[in-house]
Amino acid sequence: MKIIGICRFSYIGKGDWKAYRKKENADIEKICMQQAKILFQEDRIEKRLRTLQHLTLSSLKHQTDKDFHFLIIASSLMPEKYKIKLNAICNGTPQVSVHYAPFDLSRDLGQVIESETNAIGFDRKSSMQFRLDDDDCVSMHYIERLREASSSLRKSFTEFAISFPSVLYVKSTDTTTMAYDWFNPFYGVGVATFHPQKGVYGFGHYKIPIRMPSLTIPGQHSLVTHGGTNDTSPQDESPNKIKGMKEISDRDGIIKIIRRDFPFLGPDGLMESGLSELLK
Repeated sequence: MKIIGICRFSYIGKGDWKAYRKKENADIEKICMQQAKILFQEDRIEKRLRTLQHLTLSSLKHQTDKDFHFLIIASSLMPEKYKIKLNAICNGTPQVSVHYAPFDLSRDLGQVIESETNAIGFDRKSSMQFRLDDDDCVSMHYIERLREASSSLRKSFTEFAISFPSVLYVKSTDTTTMAYDWFNPFYGVGVATFHPQKGVYGFGHYKIPIRMPSLTIPGQHSLVTHGGTNDTSPQDESPNKIKGMKEISDRDGIIKIIRRDFPFLGPDGLMESGLSELLK
């Protein structure tokens, strides 16, 4: 079973972002150009480059199973100085490649991903796809356990999905940092699909388990950070609105999760995630 992960890094184009829904191409182009100004703001993109390096790529570099590929879809509209920085960061991880997609509203994100994954030998019919954002990371055992589960499911199903629903969610504001243990099946981080017609971004992630046979594997955590540069506002994901989100108030509880799933997090990773504030 081939495994390929996909990450959108400041991608500009027709995708699943909620602002594009039910819009004509002319309107989408205007939104895209406005979004480009936001995505390429210096403070934001520098922050996302740091989280990509010290969280996302660090988790992939330290996988117990290193037989996978990770494709980063970026935009050709990205300023050249940030392309140089992104390339330099990714060059340190052999499983990673970067594709700068031209701005072309005749193709949606799914078509861009399909074209690029086919070009590097990871077609949908033979590959498990997973999604991961550039400010999150997965457990060091993620690929190993994804392969075990997908190899077993493939014996019985022609399409299926896998979710690791245990999430360490860290929300940072200008004044506070909070950590939550969140049981959230088919939340976007690390969701994986095997499907002959559509890639992992072809489905609303919460709708996946009603579209195909699905397996939820609790236990190992993924790390999700919210530092103010996300599409989703921190108010949309808070214990006041989301069931199953439980604050982790003791330092030892956080350390236990880090040691088991994220022992690769160094000082930079702990700082970028917000965890360093909670471990003082």
